[in-house]
Amino acid sequence: TATATTTATVTTAAAAAEPAAVPEPRDFSSQQSQMVTQITALFQQLSAEFLQLDQGRAQLAAERRKLEQEKAELEAQQRAFAELQASHKAQVNQWIAEETQRLEQARAELKADHDA
Repeated sequence: TATATTTATVTTAAAAAEPAAVPEPRDFSSQQSQMVTQITALFQQLSAEFLQLDQGRAQLAAERRKLEQEKAELEAQQRAFAELQASHKAQVNQWIAEETQRLEQARAELKADHDA
């Protein structure tokens, strides 16, 4: 049995050291089919990932359009507020000028009455 074990070990070691045998055509066809299946699966996976990327890109573009619209609305509100503020300031300045003129006229009348 020791001889049989030694012979088996030597035979196994020799077989491992030998280069792999050229596959039979049937084995090559099977390997080729497996490779095609694996490549197809990888392409399907890549397609799914590209689809997800495209969907993410579309979502980001939609969010960007929404933000740009909100920005435009805020800018329009800001312009409207600035116009309102300028208009209000002009009205206040006009009122101040009118009141100042009225007070000066009243003062002039009082002075004329006082001098008379």
